[in-house]
Amino acid sequence: MARRRAAAGRPITLGVVFAYSSHNYLLRWWLASAGLDPDRDLRLLVVPPALCARRLADGAIDGFCAGEPWGSHAAEQGVGTIALSSGDIWPNHPEKVLAFAAAQSAARPGKRHRLHRRRHRRHALAGRAGEQGRGGAHPAAPRLPGPLRQCDRRRLRRHR
Repeated sequence: MARRRAAAGRPITLGVVFAYSSHNYLLRWWLASAGLDPDRDLRLLVVPPALCARRLADGAIDGFCAGEPWGSHAAEQGVGTIALSSGDIWPNHPEKVLAFAAAQSAARPGKRHRLHRRRHRRHALAGRAGEQGRGGAHPAAPRLPGPLRQCDRRRLRRHR
C-alpha cells in the first residue's frame, strides 16, 4: 500500500516529533524492518506532539509516532488508534539519555556520580512502593488502557 500510494503521488505521511528524536529513529527502524524505505516509500513530517491529533484529524498526516499522552489523546478524540507502543516496535530499545558536556563532566565528576546514585536510589524506592501497593511509580509499569487521568485532560484542552 505504501509503495502504491507513493507511486501515485500520494505517499503515506507519518508524523514524528523531531527530525532527530528517538521516535523518528524507532519509526524508521520499524518501517525498514517491514521492507519499506522511509525516505522513498512514504513521507515523514515533523509535527509538534501537541498537534499530532489535530493533524491526524485534518488529514495532514496518516499516523504519527510520539510519546504519551499524545497517542491516547488522539484515541480519546476519536481520530486515531494506538497500533503499537515503542516497546512493541523495539523491545528494550535505547531510551532518552541524560548527557553532560565533556568539560562540565570532567570538571565535576563527583556531581555526576551523585546524580547517578540519587537516580538509582529513587528508581529502586519507586519500584518498591509500586510493588507494595502504596502508590509511587514502578519503573516497568505497563501502559494502562482506558481514559486519561483528569490532570492529563486539563493539560490537553489547550491543544484542541
